[in-house]
Amino acid sequence: MGNPQQQSAEVAYLAEGKLYLAGPGRKPEIVESHFAQEMLDRQERNRQRNDWKQSGMSWNFMGMPGMPAPNHAARPIRFSCLSRARAGSGELAYALQTDVVGGLFYWERRTGYERRLFHRADFQAVDMACHPADGTIAVSVRMEDGAVNVAVMKGDGKGLREVTAGDSTDECPAWVPSADPSKHVLVYQSAGLGRNAHGMVVDRGPYAVFELDTDGGEMKTMLEADDRDYLSPRVGADGSLYYITRPYQSMHPPVSPWKVARDVLLFPIGLVLAFVHFFDWFSTVFRRKPLLTAGGPPKEGPDARYMMLWGKLVDAEQIHREQSTKGDGRGAALVPKTWTLQRRKPDGTDETLASHVVSFDLCEDGAVIYTNGAAVYHLDPTGARTEVCASRLIERVVRI
Repeated sequence: MGNPQQQSAEVAYLAEGKLYLAGPGRKPEIVESHFAQEMLDRQERNRQRNDWKQSGMSWNFMGMPGMPAPNHAARPIRFSCLSRARAGSGELAYALQTDVVGGLFYWERRTGYERRLFHRADFQAVDMACHPADGTIAVSVRMEDGAVNVAVMKGDGKGLREVTAGDSTDECPAWVPSADPSKHVLVYQSAGLGRNAHGMVVDRGPYAVFELDTDGGEMKTMLEADDRDYLSPRVGADGSLYYITRPYQSMHPPVSPWKVARDVLLFPIGLVLAFVHFFDWFSTVFRRKPLLTAGGPPKEGPDARYMMLWGKLVDAEQIHREQSTKGDGRGAALVPKTWTLQRRKPDGTDETLASHVVSFDLCEDGAVIYTNGAAVYHLDPTGARTEVCASRLIERVVRI
């Protein structure tokens, strides 16, 4: 914890649903949640109490005679988003998510004490930000129909109210710095949703950036284009707007005649593979032995082949293979170089700061912390870049 640059490079990040703390010259440290452990212990006790339902005659009655009960592992509890808490509090704020319940928490760095704000069934927090002056929390909440709205609440978790609405995904809120600590102005990214006749989401429009006064309700567009996504907006102390941009791609690009012909030719092979994998799954569940053994030893943990980054599916398994085989010891970036970190100065000029950027955060001294998914970097105001830490499948990063 030597010089000021090292202190500003202390970071927290999310990777594979886990929360880590890291800094220059030290190994990333995982943060354990007491609430998450209590939930896991409760699930285990419930499983043990209900074991009789899936054994002996009870299972023979409810399932297939003579077959052993399948092993239903509890889904993991994930950290879904995080933020610095109110300035000077020494806390991190984060959301925890299971398949049935979600909640918001504070974690005190010095003592490791975890304080729960609230939790409830079907609460899904996508992103969050704490106001540096009074701790007011802005959080993006996923609705049952797939839309995402921004809501705000007091720092103690009370008074939750939605401040955006509509058939859109409103994500990544961030508070705009102001000399007046009572002002509550947000910037956030938003994209319209397209649905079919059954109400299912089938497409997403380009992400744009909006500014919203959460007290007065005034809103204005800051960045918008038909062929670009503008993501993760942040406003610096000097009024500069920082954001990630990437080419926009529809969820349903134009159909290629060549791809159609190829799919028709390969359809019989795909059908055979589907049957083989079905019977392999059936054998694994009921006989505890897979039919297919050519793939090597069984994989442990949840199936994390794909991960979602701002509406884009990333093949995490392929990235992991590249990270494992890359000769120089450096991991492969999760996103292409077309994902760039930009700064728009108050005079309107734009500057590219970095490429392959998944997530970033701003420091008080004008430096930037960012990640390409395989490492976290510190970019000082002069443009000098240093590596803070290396990891794998990093989704979000904040400075602490």
